[in-house]
Amino acid sequence: MTPATPNGSPDESARLDTLDGLRGVAAILVVIYHFTARWTAQNNGESLYPYGDGLVQALPFLMYLGDYGVHLFFLISGFVIIMTLERSTGLADFAVRRASRLWPTMFVCATLTSLLISLSGIHLRFETISSWEIQPLEFLSSIVFVDPAFTGSLLGIDGLRWVDGVYWTLWTEVRFYALAGLIYWLTSGGQRFVWAWLLIQTFSAMVLAITELTRFEPIWLLSGILQPYHLYWFTLGICGFLYWKGRVSTPMVAMAVMSVVILFAHSASAMVRAADSLPISPILVNIAVVLPFALFLIRSPVMKLFSHHWAITLGLASYPLYMFHEVVGIIGMNAMNDLGIPPVMILPSILTAVIGFALLLHRFMENPSKSLMLAAGIPVAKHLQKNWPVLAFRRNIQPSGAPLQHRSGP
Repeated sequence: MTPATPNGSPDESARLDTLDGLRGVAAILVVIYHFTARWTAQNNGESLYPYGDGLVQALPFLMYLGDYGVHLFFLISGFVIIMTLERSTGLADFAVRRASRLWPTMFVCATLTSLLISLSGIHLRFETISSWEIQPLEFLSSIVFVDPAFTGSLLGIDGLRWVDGVYWTLWTEVRFYALAGLIYWLTSGGQRFVWAWLLIQTFSAMVLAITELTRFEPIWLLSGILQPYHLYWFTLGICGFLYWKGRVSTPMVAMAVMSVVILFAHSASAMVRAADSLPISPILVNIAVVLPFALFLIRSPVMKLFSHHWAITLGLASYPLYMFHEVVGIIGMNAMNDLGIPPVMILPSILTAVIGFALLLHRFMENPSKSLMLAAGIPVAKHLQKNWPVLAFRRNIQPSGAPLQHRSGP
């Protein structure tokens, strides 16, 4: 099997649409997890679902959908972020592109979520979620993608939380963007980047091994930068992009092998710790994460399912769907229950509502705000890079021809 070598043709662009379709599926799986398994009595101490915990008891695989969706997001981000770096002219340009993609939706969704919590009083209704009440510092830290717990530790304030728990993955993604951008800038891309990233992944694997074998927690700065429990997913995505572009090399293969070994070793460790409490092996779950990504890379006809209009549309709205479903969903389903709506109708109704609202946010907020930020920010970025050439990328390769509309993140 030879690697694909896309050249920007319509056919290759259509194949890359599959990534949007996969992202949409990942988002909806995370939503289903939050609406069926996350807030059960087993996981939360009390159930927040008016229809009870019967779904996850009957279908145990539901408890794995959250991790499945998040890890698939990380894989896709690793692929797409390198593509974005190759289309950016420098660090400032890259930062503007990432900010225009992420920040407006974060600000709008965090604001709406904060207002809904305050107006609904949902945090007063259930004892286990009293911490949902939003503090100003929690809001400010959330909208700049910094873990409020980290902010609180710097200021000596305990107990700070994200406006919505799903935001933790954005903190993980943003740190990956920063690390990838810095390494790409230092190495000028090309094989030097691949060798440097192999070194980064090796250090990350060492931190993970030490932590797992000794239960010794490394200093936060080291683990915060190297993200030992997540970096290998991004690395697999990077390897996928290199394969897709026909840049198979010794360090790329070493990165891929190392990441797969970490994935299976970490899964096996989780199985040992959990003993018989896991209804499904984490190894099987992780194989299910990697499989569709691998099928995409080898151009399997099976993946045409994810390039259908419905999947791409959902994928394009995946970020607002991911950012605005969990808290509003819990509020909405309990409000519906108060109105006497039969429990059997609540889950499909709330799923339809959050998906529909995400599509509206994507069309009328996400796209326009992104265009405005790019129009205002790109000239500023170019000006900065012109006046400070050190910020520009000095490439060892030609920029990727892959289209910019395929995006990283949820």
